[in-house]
Amino acid sequence: MSYNTGNTNALVDWWLGELVGKFVAAVGIVLSVLFGSQPGSLQGAPSSEAARTAELAAAWQAAGNAGTAGPADIPLIDQAALKIPTGDFFVPKTEGARIMRALGNVVHEATFGGLVLGTRQNARWLVVINHVEELTRPG
Repeated sequence: MSYNTGNTNALVDWWLGELVGKFVAAVGIVLSVLFGSQPGSLQGAPSSEAARTAELAAAWQAAGNAGTAGPADIPLIDQAALKIPTGDFFVPKTEGARIMRALGNVVHEATFGGLVLGTRQNARWLVVINHVEELTRPG
């Protein structure tokens, strides 16, 4: 499959189709592990799949130990405070990056700030926090 780099719409379509689809699938796996609805097919999975599942479980355990349940104010670098309400949970940078990697995602350490997820009943969402410093143009 090739795209003409001069066609912005084709690049956007590829990004939305390929990358977002993979991320949504990864988030679905996280949520199924988090909320205990694993499919029965994982029982006979090969050892590499078992190792991936074990790493994901260990990553979530570490996140649970290091994270902060709301209500809480979480400092974001020296820029702001993130207000976590009751029912939400903040996962710090190190543990959040481990979860993302266990899901097969690439984490850019310079911008990754952590994760926030809902813990209420039927809350099935996850937010990735990235910090992008604004650049000022000379002149």
